Amino acid sequence: MKLVTLSLGIALLAFTTGVAITWGYYRTVGTVPTAEKALNASPAVSKPGSHVEVEFLRFTKSERDTYAEFQVSNGGSEAAYYWGYGKDSHCSELIMHGRKVELASFCWCGTGLEEQLLKPGETATFDVRVPDTKEAFEVGFDFDIGEGRQKRTFWSKRIERPAP
Repeated sequence: MKLVTLSLGIALLAFTTGVAITWGYYRTVGTVPTAEKALNASPAVSKPGSHVEVEFLRFTKSERDTYAEFQVSNGGSEAAYYWGYGKDSHCSELIMHGRKVELASFCWCGTGLEEQLLKPGETATFDVRVPDTKEAFEVGFDFDIGEGRQKRTFWSKRIERPAP
């Protein structure tokens, strides 16, 4: 009887863990466009007067990876909303190299994940892991703009990968 109770307990734990992971995944994915949609999104590449400006600052290195640091500024008159774990955390970063668009980051854990707000005139700094490619690349950040929450992807200018 104890073995049956233990087995049912383990099965219930596995089931609830699976449901929680799936719920967190689809809750976050709902705000992240697929690469196909990102290619068709209206790009705004660091142009004065655009809602959000993306500026590459520098490369930084950790023990295992190289990161690109970006300053993202809301130059528009409407709020820009995004999902993250804090002001300088963004859960929907895209990388375009060549004709390929990939999701650069994804927030897997729902704990602490909240909608963030970049008010008009505010800036935030985001780090993005540099892709394993020798090609130049661009980085895009997804935002929901204004009260109507119009989804837009704002792209950086092309960035040359640093020499190893």
